[in-house]
Amino acid sequence: MTDKTELERDRFERRNCYVIFGVHLAFKAWHASANLRKSDGTLTNEGTRAGISVKGDER
Repeated sequence: MTDKTELERDRFERRNCYVIFGVHLAFKAWHASANLRKSDGTLTNEGTRAGISVKGDER
């Protein structure tokens, strides 16, 4: 049977992994939003130059 210190260490490592993963996701979301620039009601992705219409499809 596992002792208490081993269980505490496993719990700490798991929590640490969740924190690192959460920070990683937050950074990716921030980076993705930083690449989007708003101009004339459209969002343009700087990396691909793809335009996303916010107002609707106005062709």
